[in-house]
Amino acid sequence: MVLNTLEAALGQRIPAQTGLIFHSDRDSQYASGDYQQALIKKGITCRMSRRANC
Repeated sequence: MVLNTLEAALGQRIPAQTGLIFHSDRDSQYASGDYQQALIKKGITCRMSRRANC
């Protein structure tokens, strides 16, 4: 589901510059290998909050 949402968001708004940062909490869907690889393929840097620090 989150992969589909990522694709839909990027399909509607193509980032004009490099250096896009995706910030999320540490939920398992965002930390999964598949999601992390999708971000890397798109050139997106992932940042996550520290544990217990939303």
